[in-house]
Amino acid sequence: MDVQNFYLAGINYKKTDVSVRGKFALTEEQQGNLLQKALGIGLKDVFVIATCNRTEIYGVAPSAEILTELLCHETEGEKETFEQMAYIYSAERAMQHLFEVAAGLDSQILGDYEVVGQMKQAVQFAKEQGTIAAFSDRLANFAVQASKEIKNKTSLSGGTLSTSFAAIQFLKWHLKDIENKKIVLIGAGKIGTSTARNLVDYLHTQNVVIINRSLHKAQELAEELNFKYAAFEDYENEIADASVIITATNNTTPIIQKAHLQGYSPKIIVDLCIPNNVNTNVKEIPGTILVNVDELSQIGQLTFSNRKEEIPAAQAIIRQYLDEFADWYKMRRNVPFLKVAKQMLESIQKQNQESLRVNQCAMPQDIAMQKAINNMAVKLKEEIENKGGCNCIEAINYYITATSVN
Repeated sequence: MDVQNFYLAGINYKKTDVSVRGKFALTEEQQGNLLQKALGIGLKDVFVIATCNRTEIYGVAPSAEILTELLCHETEGEKETFEQMAYIYSAERAMQHLFEVAAGLDSQILGDYEVVGQMKQAVQFAKEQGTIAAFSDRLANFAVQASKEIKNKTSLSGGTLSTSFAAIQFLKWHLKDIENKKIVLIGAGKIGTSTARNLVDYLHTQNVVIINRSLHKAQELAEELNFKYAAFEDYENEIADASVIITATNNTTPIIQKAHLQGYSPKIIVDLCIPNNVNTNVKEIPGTILVNVDELSQIGQLTFSNRKEEIPAAQAIIRQYLDEFADWYKMRRNVPFLKVAKQMLESIQKQNQESLRVNQCAMPQDIAMQKAINNMAVKLKEEIENKGGCNCIEAINYYITATSVN
């Protein structure tokens, strides 16, 4: 493949608000449909990152427009709207963006480390769908390695701060006597689980009810954290007497409406979902507070200045890993040549067996042949790094002299 055919098309929080991003959000089922359609038109290296802050499609394709059409075919939003708000990159710029996403450099909360897990899940899901080839698989692997090194060697992610943690900070500022307040958490996926653990670690409360469409998953998380749990069908009854409601589901339409809350005590509602899971008209109820992911991101400004100083160091690490990936890609382009060279050596080996006297003290032919191939690979790598010539005839001659007697 030609690296120039690697494209990214996406939207994120920088140019779109929650309402617009919600129209281009994708459920797991929609992502699966998209990837199967990609296979149907001959695209074998495509994956999608869909989080509360972004929807991005990456892939090897004849054009970025093909990827855009695949994405918009599965979403509520129109292609024209997407193209007005989207960023479209190709080749190294697209690869660099993926690394920046994995490192948290492109997150709404700078240094948010949760996104690398979301990227890994996206690539794994695409693998299961059969739409990840060697290029994207290796690229994502390098991005994860770079992200880990940035986390370990810089303070970009220093000071616990993510969307789920920002929700905890918000509750601290707006709620007194927290341990006596009932909290209902709807959703036990990655963000819901992270939020649940933060409730224990930072609010030190067990007065929490976990609700999930899969009751088993809600029960498993609740038992781990000593919470209560309830069936999804009972959520209206559970939120009626709650002081705090946190939504973290992948529902595509609001599950909490104004009618569900009228006549009950005022509530603090934290909507961590894209699209929104709470109808914004609940704010019309006196005393009710509703906050979404865009508003929570403002809490990140508390540690933003310290993290911003780490950006150059993080970018330098990304540059290093991008260069290493480029070396891998260049070497991979030599694989067809090495295969042909091996076939040539196998042919020589056959001729040796038939017409040459093989020295009993000579190196075994299979070992000599593999060493010759390794030599070629080394010399090709030197050619890439040092711009020197690759004398592959020398490697073949090495094989002949190692296995025969003059």
